[in-house]
Amino acid sequence: MKAMILIACSFAAVASASGQSLLSSPQASERYAAERSNQQLMRIKALEARGKADNYESFRATKLDASSFNFPATKRVQSQAIAERRAQFQNITINETAINLAALGFDASDVAIARRAGIDLAEVAHHVFSASSTPQEQVLLADTVVVARAFPDPIQSTRQDGYLSELRFEVMKSIKGTSLQGDEISIPLRSGTNPDGTILTVTSELSVVPNDIYLLILSKNWYQQLVIESGKNPATQESASLFSAYQLDDDNALLHRSSDPIFGGAFRSVAEVVRVSDAQSDALHSKD
Repeated sequence: MKAMILIACSFAAVASASGQSLLSSPQASERYAAERSNQQLMRIKALEARGKADNYESFRATKLDASSFNFPATKRVQSQAIAERRAQFQNITINETAINLAALGFDASDVAIARRAGIDLAEVAHHVFSASSTPQEQVLLADTVVVARAFPDPIQSTRQDGYLSELRFEVMKSIKGTSLQGDEISIPLRSGTNPDGTILTVTSELSVVPNDIYLLILSKNWYQQLVIESGKNPATQESASLFSAYQLDDDNALLHRSSDPIFGGAFRSVAEVVRVSDAQSDALHSKD
């Protein structure tokens, strides 16, 4: 989620007071644009390393619709220079969303199919990566949704992906994705013991009750992207980044347990999540 927050900050910059300052300062705006362009080039190289370059190129060929982003309307007359800088910043945001969609495994044909079904994938991605998504939007972008039992305690392990520990789960039911019942899947954590023996605790990370059952909304694609962007190698064990997590109570009701903000109301039952996932799959795979 840390990377999502960083991306959200870049999305929000232009609309904020600091964004207005950027627009007014040629030097600051040039530095910002150069930094974002360099970061995006690094992210595109990670896509290439993952074999997702064609996904990204498909977006460059068709271009995402700016109407998906609800950019603030201009309320007063601007100089040509400020108007050009505003357009440049908006293009940075649009390109960031194209990179994110490609990282998650989507391409321009997916966006077109979704649009015919009344779903704007670019808008959904913009919501997810600006920390303003609904649970339904999280399921849409996730590649893995499972009901799983938590293993006892976070596992300190020597991981090659830069994380210090992990939460490990046994899949009990697969709602979306390729994980099967009985498979193990881990959520990597930044919390843990550093090589020098110091302890790092990230309070926003998920904690679980050993042996309790959770509904997990995950992305294996996003995990792979984050790790390769950081210059590390993905773990050999099945790992995924967390979008959202719910604990099942004694009555099998869902209790939201992760730190992601909830917009539009949390899921209440596993059956509701199954219905949402199935409806999305039907819409995105319809031949009409």
